[in-house]
Amino acid sequence: MQLHTHKHHVSVTGRVPAGVDEKTARAIEQAIAKAEQALYAGKLLSPGEAMAIAGPEARRKETLFSIACSVAWATDADQEHILAALEGHFPDLA
Repeated sequence: MQLHTHKHHVSVTGRVPAGVDEKTARAIEQAIAKAEQALYAGKLLSPGEAMAIAGPEARRKETLFSIACSVAWATDADQEHILAALEGHFPDLA
């Protein structure tokens, strides 16, 4: 089995990428706040950490991808832009 990484190529400057709609900009701010809360609570994992602890313990943790998915779903915003902004804000966890 081979794992593939998917990197987004959306240019991020600051907290919110240039040219995104207002709904997505608000969702990005919400996602960054959610990721910061998870980070400070010790619940934000890198993709490698998440794969290493897969199972019940991992379900109580977050990744940038899981945060982008949940915020995009809740706000009907662009998940790709949300994830790119999160990866730009938290490069060590991308």
